[in-house]
Amino acid sequence: MVTKMFNFEKRLLSRNYKDLNIKSIVIPDKGHQTIYPNFIKRYVGDRLTLL
Repeated sequence: MVTKMFNFEKRLLSRNYKDLNIKSIVIPDKGHQTIYPNFIKRYVGDRLTLL
């Protein structure tokens, strides 16, 4: 699944969309059920407090 994600990222970046920003990360030992709360807290929560 990680390989597919990175391939998808490469395909999107190759299209050179002007305002497209992608940052793909892999968090070891996390799955779909456990990553979402951590993602929201770590990557979205900081941005929400700035609004």
